[in-house]
Amino acid sequence: MNQLPDILVRAPKIFYVLAVLVFFASFWMTYYEVKSAQMPFGPEDSPVVRAALLRAILQGSLDSIWIAANGILFDFLIRFWNRHAPSSDLGENK
Repeated sequence: MNQLPDILVRAPKIFYVLAVLVFFASFWMTYYEVKSAQMPFGPEDSPVVRAALLRAILQGSLDSIWIAANGILFDFLIRFWNRHAPSSDLGENK
């Protein structure tokens, strides 16, 4: 069987780690934008501030779900390859 390169075998785990990092980075950037740039003196319990932070959570979740789904798809394709890949010893007589 043709073996896949090690980086391709580890790729799904890389996708999962990236999904977590993207979620926190997306939330942090929006939080920083709301607190520092747009509404630095706005009250914490303002509906506008809460809506902006909710948008940050939703956007970060959507991006993370998309990246994690790509990792799941990639994991499925690797498992499919490992199961159905042609043998590398086609020319040998047994």
